[in-house]
Amino acid sequence: MIPEILPVPERLRPYIYSFWYVKQESIPTENTFITMADGSTGLIFQDPAAGTMRVGNRRLAPLYIYGQASTWSALSVDGHFDAIGVCFHPAAFRKFFKIPADNLTDTCLDVSEIHSSAHRDISVRLIDGNNLKERAGMLITYLDACLATNMIKQDLVTDIAVSSIISSAGNLSLPDLQKRLHISERSLERRFKENVGISARLFARICRFQDAIRQVRGQNFEKLSDIAYQNGYADQSHFIRSFRSFAGCSPNQYINQTVRVLDSFKQDSGN
Repeated sequence: MIPEILPVPERLRPYIYSFWYVKQESIPTENTFITMADGSTGLIFQDPAAGTMRVGNRRLAPLYIYGQASTWSALSVDGHFDAIGVCFHPAAFRKFFKIPADNLTDTCLDVSEIHSSAHRDISVRLIDGNNLKERAGMLITYLDACLATNMIKQDLVTDIAVSSIISSAGNLSLPDLQKRLHISERSLERRFKENVGISARLFARICRFQDAIRQVRGQNFEKLSDIAYQNGYADQSHFIRSFRSFAGCSPNQYINQTVRVLDSFKQDSGN
């Protein structure tokens, strides 16, 4: 599925990768999709009148937030997709929800369970919304209010570390990064788990995988071993194992679309 990318207000761009919308009127008989680890957290609203999402036997709330994924997962849809969502920058999650990011690693939370009337009311208002524009406006107002209310102090060390790992596509020396930031390995790991949700080492591995899958998606290679070596994998076998761990399928299965993979919606929104 290809999402419609909606504009992110300039004031929210330091915290949000993308604001997206997907509507699919018909779902094929097989309605389970693989979701991959992409290094981001997010928020999703699925119109319950259109269908419901579930992971295994667990039905998801109409509006939920999700944490970092350390591996792939399977998402099923009973009905059809009519969803609007937000992909947050890796360390932005706590700034909106004041929840330690590692509390939601590999899981999600019904927004109405967060102890605040603003969080409880937004789900009802979104369900009652008449159209995409109205719901998008509600979400933006809600996120603005979350930022203003939480007042979480910016962790510059974590922000610099995250930016450094992303810009290197996960191929940087963490000991060198620690020296540059004048912090210990233990301190870096604590900051990452609290603000990002996973360790710096795992985050770097996911960034490396995401850079590799962009090449696979664009078929910008002659041999898989080329991608492996260009992205710092020891060999092709190592690359394929990592790919399976984060995407739930092999590179060839992904290329040939023999499995239904829901690609990351983590992309820059336009103006």
